[in-house]
Amino acid sequence: MTASLAEAARDYRWLLDRGYPERGSATLVEDRRRLDAAERLALYRGVSSAAASRSRAAKRLGSIGGRILALDAYNALFLCANRLAGHFILIADDGFVRDAGGAHGRVADPTRFARAAELVADAVAAARPARVIAAFDSPVPRSAEHARAFAEALAARGVAAGTELARSADFAVKTACLRDGAVAGTGDSALVDSVSEAWDAGRAALEALDGSPPPYADFGVALGAGA
Repeated sequence: MTASLAEAARDYRWLLDRGYPERGSATLVEDRRRLDAAERLALYRGVSSAAASRSRAAKRLGSIGGRILALDAYNALFLCANRLAGHFILIADDGFVRDAGGAHGRVADPTRFARAAELVADAVAAARPARVIAAFDSPVPRSAEHARAFAEALAARGVAAGTELARSADFAVKTACLRDGAVAGTGDSALVDSVSEAWDAGRAALEALDGSPPPYADFGVALGAGA
């Protein structure tokens, strides 16, 4: 992490902790510290108020053995695909891994995306959930094909799984958490805020690829909160 990005993280946290609005505060800090496009997105996705960060961090589970997993599939798949593409990857101040790739639901490289699906399937299988409900956002092009391929990848690893195509995968995940007592498999901040427990499937996949903890820009360290 560059010195300017670390300083921006501290400035942004200071403003958020005093109730200033997120977007306006981010723009002010980004312009002052002259951040590039990737750093701007990383700051916005990687830093929250101290209270919000603590709340999300408290929900993050290290293991899910024997639990039902409601997986926000594209959250993990696009994270891994962006890592394979060399985009900026970060550890947010709440401990969840996110990216500044900006894929916006587009699969730029099907081969790379298939590799990402294999990484996530490996991580899910290694976590040994009782079963998996993998939710895919149906508006994403070829979502039915992605869901089918991912289900096959899990089945090949001996994981009991079903997939769900939904207008909103977030809603499907939240429903499964309430209905089935599932753990949400996501690193998305808004979804983590709306559930009681979360397991970062994308982080688990990238830890297997890059080591644990993964060597990414760590906003927790920059803010003095640890990894």
